[in-house]
Formats: sequence, structure tokens, C-alpha cells
Amino acid sequence: MAGGAAGGPNSPGQGPSRAGLANSFLLGIQQATIIQVQFDSLARDTGNTGFTSDLRKGLVVAKKDADSMWYAYDNAGSPGINVALGILNEDLHLKDRLGDEVDSLGVVVIKAHVRDDRLFGLDAAAETDFSKLITLEKEY
Repeated sequence: MAGGAAGGPNSPGQGPSRAGLANSFLLGIQQATIIQVQFDSLARDTGNTGFTSDLRKGLVVAKKDADSMWYAYDNAGSPGINVALGILNEDLHLKDRLGDEVDSLGVVVIKAHVRDDRLFGLDAAAETDFSKLITLEKEY
């Protein structure tokens, strides 16, 4: 498509894109603690229609006990990934140029004041997990 990108935020089958909003979930980057971590090539963003190996900015994430790699948080998942530890701060693509899945470094917010309506995968258990490090803002 000349002059624009195909598959914009209102494309059929896609949720609203938040990738273009700089730190869209953060409410004060000055007080945020951000770390770089290793994501397993098998991590999946199950809520990202059609692009499950593409992890979205704002995805609630966790570290698996068995391998110390990071994955999308899953309350019903294996030990470690069932405890929310942070929020992905940027989109992360788990495939290389050839289309092979690869472990990848990602940037995760582990302490911050954030907007809960801009997060993916947040549930009541994750809110409890975040209670000491992540402040969820519900009033805008």
C-alpha cells in the first residue's frame, strides 16, 4: 500500500494497536525500574490474534522457575509463569530474519505506576502479584 502501512490498528481480526504510543501504559517513567531479560523462543502472546510469537508492549510477563527464562504470564501455567513479575516495555519478535524462532532479549518494567487498561493478560491474581512493585491506576 503506497503512502501508508497495511493492516493498521483497525484491521479486521486485530485488536487496537498500542505499539505507536510511547510508554502508553507508564504513568511516570522517572520512577520506573526497567530491566533487560531473556525470553524463551517458545513464549507466546495468546491474546495477540495471528501473531502469537510477537509479544506486545504492555504484556504481563513472568519468569519460569525451571529454566529462568521469561514468558507471558499465565495464572494457570507452570511454576514461575503463574506469578506476574513485570510488564513488557516494547514489542518483542521471537523470530529471526529467516523466520526461525529464537530466544530474545526484552525490556521489562518491574516497578512503576501504570494504567491497568493498557495491559495485556492482567487478571486479579496478577494484580495481587504486582501489589508491592507495580501500582495499577484504575481512574484516568
